[in-house]
Formats: sequence, structure tokens, C-alpha cells
Amino acid sequence: LGNVHEREDGTYGSDDRTRELRDLSFVHRRHLGPMQMTTDTALLVCSMVMEEAKQLAEIPWIDSPEIADAAAAGAENGTGEPSDCVCMEGFRYVARRGHGGEWEPALPRGMKELLIRDANNDIL
Repeated sequence: LGNVHEREDGTYGSDDRTRELRDLSFVHRRHLGPMQMTTDTALLVCSMVMEEAKQLAEIPWIDSPEIADAAAAGAENGTGEPSDCVCMEGFRYVARRGHGGEWEPALPRGMKELLIRDANNDIL
């Protein structure tokens, strides 16, 4: 699944594609950390580091977020609590404050709806 696999201890790792560079004696390589990021998130982080001169340690993160469909919640279970969600295990997102002040993943416009809609598709 996208170059990421789950280890026995529940953490996630990659298939170490930069090994080819190390084998060719490229000593210096740059990476954005041990967690997988979507392309959108990686580009946002690169922009924050390069254009805003932020250190990675200064960026707020959400690891393996659950992205909930709050719009459908009230109609489905009447409690106001989300009933449908997508867990993005193994992925890291830049965090931002939501409307209620809670931390949420920074997603491109329309991505939350796409993730919720695609969660209903059978992949087998």
C-alpha cells in the first residue's frame, strides 16, 4: 500500500527506496521524517520549510488521523457524533485548528469528501 507496510510492533515502515542512492555512494539525502505523507502534504511541508523557513519540529502534526463524516452523523444516529470515518493509518498530515478549535488534518479542498465517498467502495 503506497510503499508503506506495517511492522509486527504496529509501527509503519517503507521499502527503503533511498537504499539505491546509498548503494551508489550518495551520502546526503533529505527526507521529511519516518511517516508516509500524501503528495499534497509533502508539498505543503516543503513549502513551509523552504519558503517560510520553518523547522520540521515547529510544524504541528496529526499522525494516522480518523477523518470523520460529521455531515452524515446527525441524520444517521441522532447523537451528533460522526458515524462514518476513514482511518489514515501510517500517514502524517500537517495539523490546523478547526472551526471549534480542535486539531484536524490540513486537506486539499474536496479531499475529505472524496475519502469518505471512496471508503464505501469495495476494493476486493
